[in-house]
Amino acid sequence: MINCTGYIFDLIKILKIDDLNYNKIVEFQRENNCSFEDALIDLGYIKEDEMLHLLQDISSFNVINLNEVDLKEDVFISIPTELVIEYKILPIEVSEGEFKIASYTLKSISSFEAIKVLTKKQARLYLCKRTEFLKLYHTYFMPKRIKSLSDQILNNNFIGKEINNFDSPVIDLVENILKTAVIYNSSDIHIEPMLKSFRIRYRIDGELVELFNFPIKIFPFIIGRLKILSQLDISEKRLPQDGRIVKNILGILVDFRVSTIPTIHGEKMVIRVLKKSNINLDRLELGFRKDEEIIIKRLMNCNRGLILISGPTGSGKTTTLYSLLNDLNRDSRNIVTIEDPVEYMIEGINQININTKIGLDFSTCLKSVLRQDPDIIMVGEIRDSETAKIAVRAAITGHLVLSTIHTNDSASAFLRLIDMGVEPYLVCEAIKGIIAQRLVRRICTRCKTEYIATNLEKQLLGVNKDEKVVLYKGTGCRDCQGTGYKGRIGVFEILEIDRELRDMIIYNLNIDILRDLCINKGMKTLKNSCRELVLSGVTTVEEMIKNTFNYD
Repeated sequence: MINCTGYIFDLIKILKIDDLNYNKIVEFQRENNCSFEDALIDLGYIKEDEMLHLLQDISSFNVINLNEVDLKEDVFISIPTELVIEYKILPIEVSEGEFKIASYTLKSISSFEAIKVLTKKQARLYLCKRTEFLKLYHTYFMPKRIKSLSDQILNNNFIGKEINNFDSPVIDLVENILKTAVIYNSSDIHIEPMLKSFRIRYRIDGELVELFNFPIKIFPFIIGRLKILSQLDISEKRLPQDGRIVKNILGILVDFRVSTIPTIHGEKMVIRVLKKSNINLDRLELGFRKDEEIIIKRLMNCNRGLILISGPTGSGKTTTLYSLLNDLNRDSRNIVTIEDPVEYMIEGINQININTKIGLDFSTCLKSVLRQDPDIIMVGEIRDSETAKIAVRAAITGHLVLSTIHTNDSASAFLRLIDMGVEPYLVCEAIKGIIAQRLVRRICTRCKTEYIATNLEKQLLGVNKDEKVVLYKGTGCRDCQGTGYKGRIGVFEILEIDRELRDMIIYNLNIDILRDLCINKGMKTLKNSCRELVLSGVTTVEEMIKNTFNYD
């Protein structure tokens, strides 16, 4: 049996960590209240998979895949939560004479004696991935941990104490609030004060889910700590403020964009979660079909013109733009982006962050960029008349311009630009293609079940009511937090401009007629794209209705 502290020296020796780096790791441990393995992974000394195999080599403990373990509720309550938190262990099975636990750190060996005293059984340790461990830990034990921390703040005479001490329960609680967003792959955190309490909701797969609810008395401490981290004025509660927090959480560099706004019960805070190392730029994995990819390749071969991505907020437009830029990125090209904010950094591309406080808006920046000899320009969003006119002018004077616009479908983008004051003949000359998109939730593969479609569902799908149609849905499980959905996939509508469409736009801009003409030319609408995903068992009829029935 290895010593619970001796293994750290083995890791130091194997990873060749010198005194300077060791001190850095220990300081990180102290500031983040984490294990030595956590610090090594989060600071980038080793990857999670490599750490798992290294610990197995050092200790000879077996490895377990927690995703394949059928966990029982009664096992989780068999040992105190405090023991789980202190030693970072998960009880997974109880048998005669043996208590099986899982952990991603060898610190857990220290729990053996306590387990023997409490359960009268010998502990058997299995090593697991940290991400698998944390998902289960957050599902079963984090609510108890959060409740314990809030009680400490509320009951232990915490009022007036310094909230920046590393051992402060406020520090720990805020860290866990942010960490929860990363573990659940949330895009936004909403912290909302009410009369007697405040709630914390996370946007997971496009839907807001309330995970925590606290007494209003501890609200000032949580908001105060977050304002300190994001360098906001903690005394200003009457005006909106914007800030940011950049933290390394679970080995991922995360940019939290913080926004506050005054409400009748206090400041509401919304935090946008941007994972710098977590962007998938493979369009086929994003949801594009192979025939759509061919059209996109054709559009990207244009040396000049305007390519627009349309859709509502949160529909994945920025990710699609980055995927296009990633393919266009060449040493022989000068690519400049104008963004608000820069969400992901791409090597070899000049990225500019908009700053309206000093007058650096989209239109001002775009004028200056045109004097920088650009080949390709990406404008984060066309949101006003001046930006629209400059972008169109740039597109017809030898530049390839990529941008986003808020419209319901691809055909409506023409009308939106014309409403902004751009002449129809310039719009027709500039635009090469428009991609409209939505994100629909995927059915959770773990709890996916089939059923026979109802007559109403057949009608919505355009299927003969006498035909037997098998559809799928999720019943809810621990992997999807009971929602029946896990992850999202894009649905797209790609409009490629030709001479007939240009003539129609100039002489007879009727959106319904234009849309019909596009469909007759082979364009697959958002509704039809989503319909295919429903019939193939990727998503549900409910998702199709929610995302594609609002503009037909």
